[in-house]
Amino acid sequence: MQSKLSKHKYPRWVVFVDDLPKNDRGKVDKKTLGEREKRGELRED
Repeated sequence: MQSKLSKHKYPRWVVFVDDLPKNDRGKVDKKTLGEREKRGELRED
């Protein structure tokens, strides 16, 4: 699949998490997710 897409159109890495932080509207809270990553809470196995 990567051969058909430009380099900027496919993910470089994927991290699976048990739950995603949601905001009050039920959408994924990207800010909180970024903060978790900076703190090292999201780890690749």
